[in-house]
Amino acid sequence: MPGELIDNHVFIKDQREASQIYNKGYHGEPMSGGGLKLTLIEAALLLELGRVEVFRNKEKISIGE
Repeated sequence: MPGELIDNHVFIKDQREASQIYNKGYHGEPMSGGGLKLTLIEAALLLELGRVEVFRNKEKISIGE
């Protein structure tokens, strides 16, 4: 599930994918119109577990970046 790093949050824009993450017990903050806003800590955990991929400026990033 792709997420986009913007400032200090990761945004999952696809509504279906955002719902899957949120409904599996990962917190995040649902956004109006669908999507999910994750803190950096939440995104790092999901990235480490292989549940999301995080992109910055269309480049995939890893935990160490």
